[in-house]
Amino acid sequence: MAGSYRKIDYRVRPAKSIERKMLAESFRRLNHFHEVNSYTYIGMGSLYFADFSLFHRSLGFDRMISIENTAAEANQKRFTLNIPFSQIEMQFGHSNAVLQKLDLTDPLVVWLDYDGLLDASCIADLKYVAKRAPSGSLLLVSANADAKSLEISDDDPDAPKGVLAVLKSLVGNDAVSPAIQAGDLSGNGVGGVFRDIIDNSINDAIRNRNTEVAGEEAFVYQQLYNFRYQDNARMITVGGMIFSESDRDKFARSSFDQLSFIKQGSDAYFIDPPLLTFSEMRRIDAAKEDDLPNLAVPTKDIERYKSTYRYFPNFVEAEVT
Repeated sequence: MAGSYRKIDYRVRPAKSIERKMLAESFRRLNHFHEVNSYTYIGMGSLYFADFSLFHRSLGFDRMISIENTAAEANQKRFTLNIPFSQIEMQFGHSNAVLQKLDLTDPLVVWLDYDGLLDASCIADLKYVAKRAPSGSLLLVSANADAKSLEISDDDPDAPKGVLAVLKSLVGNDAVSPAIQAGDLSGNGVGGVFRDIIDNSINDAIRNRNTEVAGEEAFVYQQLYNFRYQDNARMITVGGMIFSESDRDKFARSSFDQLSFIKQGSDAYFIDPPLLTFSEMRRIDAAKEDDLPNLAVPTKDIERYKSTYRYFPNFVEAEVT
């Protein structure tokens, strides 16, 4: 259910790792609402728990919950075996059911990191959390946004015909704007459509929540993240902060918009790291600005690296004999 592991070769293009480090940097600004280590982190860690490890080490999250949709005892034992810290609590079952069992009264960082396409089940999770998360919480969702994933073989006579029909079958007719056409669901267009569906779904939940409160107690959703990157497929991560009107000044002091990767609208931040070897990265790090053009590395890759090097994961090279 969570993000998948990908073997790293001699060329490093770690988009997912860069995303995690960017998120960690932004999460530090939560201390304008609450102490960062007081937040409960809810995610989908897979067997590798990469986000859990990073967030625990760099942010001190003390309570962490990983959701995995498996009922097989052997699988559950393997997940439990791979838990890196005692603070991580495993919850097995479908996220729709697990989230309803959790105590959501403490400040939350919820990252619903789905492997598959956005669907009605994902939207149900988003709406459930958005209606209950306390002020100062973050809610994010990642999903496959590859146009090829919307294609269904014509060999299945019962399958919906065309990418638009497939999308509606996944998320429901009501979630898809009448303005969306099949031509919008190609290339990066799928990510844009998914972003709008996520944004509308969270805001619908906030509007429903506000039927019971008003004034300073009313809630606001502000998008902060609109990442696009290429993993095994085109992926998106979209989300932001839920806070009450009474905490609007805390949100302003958090200054999320000072971070270059924060996107509060439909414009996306494309994580497009270069394909470089370890040796090339070291030489770029050591070179003076005037010497960079003399390196035998494409200029566009140097520029890509310079824009993301702070977020590159640390690797150790080893020779295998």
